[in-house]
Amino acid sequence: MVLALTRFQAVAGFRAPRRAVEVLAGLDSALARRMRRTLRLNPTRYGIRQVFSDVVSAATRPSPQEIDELVTEITARFEAGTSPSLRVDSNVLKMAGTFPGDPGIAAALLLNPVTLQPGEALFVPAGSIHAYISGLGVEVMASSDNVLRAGLTAKHIDVPEMLACVDYAGGAPGARRRPSTSRAPPAPTTRRWTTSSSWSPPWWPPTDVCRSLGAARVSSWPSKGP
Repeated sequence: MVLALTRFQAVAGFRAPRRAVEVLAGLDSALARRMRRTLRLNPTRYGIRQVFSDVVSAATRPSPQEIDELVTEITARFEAGTSPSLRVDSNVLKMAGTFPGDPGIAAALLLNPVTLQPGEALFVPAGSIHAYISGLGVEVMASSDNVLRAGLTAKHIDVPEMLACVDYAGGAPGARRRPSTSRAPPAPTTRRWTTSSSWSPPWWPPTDVCRSLGAARVSSWPSKGP
């Protein structure tokens, strides 16, 4: 889970296949046509799996030149204001500026764009593909350092192992909005709270509940757990 301290941009979890096709609509590069064709022939999670695997696997991933062609036409529609999702295209351009030619740029077209304001949080369950694009946040993880990466990084990449763990179900990501009104929680300790809200992610340890605060602090709070 990541708690935003500033405006925070990310992509997380796969879109529904039909939404991914809409994002790819109008793009005429060879890579975009291949991705769109696969999703139209198989508009299910298995189609998403096929496209994602083809994009990131060593034997099938697009060349840097194909990625550059995709970015060029996305840049053109973004500047023309004709994009079906200006936020998606803006994210792609930021990624391309940092990791030019990386296949992860194409994979990001399959993912949900997420914008967090300070104090808001994004829950990223195990197996969920995600990338943090811009902004400052605090990432809270379970007691494991087992992070598998497929691209958009200078760190170690292990695509086969990552593909074996991915959840390809489409849907909206688990973003938690900051509360708009002040309300004081119960006070089992002497901690002082201002604006707060509680949220128990499904995997969270039984003794902990995340609270997002007006002062952008996070602490544990007793709960029954899952």
